[in-house]
Amino acid sequence: MNDFYKVYGYACFYQSNTNRVREIEPTEITITFVCNHYPREMMKHLKEVRVIRAECHYKGVYYLKGDAIPMQLLITHELTQEENCRLQSLRMNLRAGKELSDLITKYEPYKDSKDYAAVMDLITRANWKEMEVEEKMCDALRELFADEMEKEREKARRTGRQEGLEQGLEEGLALAKLIFRLSSEGRSEEEIAGKCGVPLERVREVLE
Repeated sequence: MNDFYKVYGYACFYQSNTNRVREIEPTEITITFVCNHYPREMMKHLKEVRVIRAECHYKGVYYLKGDAIPMQLLITHELTQEENCRLQSLRMNLRAGKELSDLITKYEPYKDSKDYAAVMDLITRANWKEMEVEEKMCDALRELFADEMEKEREKARRTGRQEGLEQGLEEGLALAKLIFRLSSEGRSEEEIAGKCGVPLERVREVLE
């Protein structure tokens, strides 16, 4: 339930953080929640408090009706494997071996697509430990993510932390949260950059 309000808050912030009033209409924003199981407590709360109801549109795809912002809920284990391989993989508990190798094999024909690459980059970072420790990592994985893996290894070497890879991702998330919080307080991008000790372009990249 807290995740719902956090994401909803980000959407509202995105809508309001513009130069002109209603530059972005609420109906032009969409929110998608991806869950491993149906969030019954969250949906009970939304129905009773926000008068938002879930309607099953496809197998595993629910539209959340009753709000100005279009929202949908994806239940990964209900989605068909063949049609929703990448959606089913938007989680942090993928296993090295057949599960990862099948995903990489299906991704390879689309590796030049920016949309597919963005999704796979997210999946890779969320499951980095499994990919890194896999002793018999397939050649396709090495080739497709060679650059990303080398960047993460170099970062770990520079920092000298044993848990550099995992810590780096956590620090990136913490920085993003701090930037969003300061921005929501009305701080300018220049002020945020100074407080966070990062380049102005980094702040703009996170906010975008």
